[in-house]
Amino acid sequence: MKEAIFSFLIILISSLPLIIALIVLHKRGISSIWFFVCTIAGFFSVAIVLLLNNFFPVLSISERNNIFNILIRAAFTEELSRFIVLMPLLAIALQKRGGRSAVVDPSYDNSAWGGIAGLITGLGFAAAESIFYEILTPGAALLRAFSAAPLHGACGARVGTACIYFRSRPMYALYLFLSAAVIHGMYNLFLISYHLPSVLALMLAIAAMGSQMITLKKSY
Repeated sequence: MKEAIFSFLIILISSLPLIIALIVLHKRGISSIWFFVCTIAGFFSVAIVLLLNNFFPVLSISERNNIFNILIRAAFTEELSRFIVLMPLLAIALQKRGGRSAVVDPSYDNSAWGGIAGLITGLGFAAAESIFYEILTPGAALLRAFSAAPLHGACGARVGTACIYFRSRPMYALYLFLSAAVIHGMYNLFLISYHLPSVLALMLAIAAMGSQMITLKKSY
């Protein structure tokens, strides 16, 4: 009974950032339907990660192989999954009909919509991932419940913005994407390293989210 209650609390904590984001963004004019679509995109990107991981074998444990597993098999594929779901989603959402988009508020610029969509998608991914971890290893997802949401939200916002600039400023888009993958990789390293305190992962996640929120505020 206690384990069930604890698991429920973990799931609730994992979903709380999504609920807070919904309330805050709704007050800023983000429709509930758009929020729901982006959240589902986050859930769907988890399935894409599982598919992509089939192309990257799990290497034996060694210092060099751990770098590959952390940066490529984990961080890179997760950011790539977000890019895969966000590119068509934003292309459809920002398609103009009659001089304006039928989905998004034209008072925000496109980079803001990319960042917001990426943020929501990242939070959706974090919620699904935390629940997945909790089902597999009850109790092990506590730190992730507090740190994964800001980490995935921040990285998702970078990837969403990269999608907007993919055609017009490809090098900048590449920088945003790779920086998201590097930040994500560093988070994973802090989380699993025996030589570094796990609290560094939480500090990095909060710093990344804070920086991204400042950037987004300048866009809308």
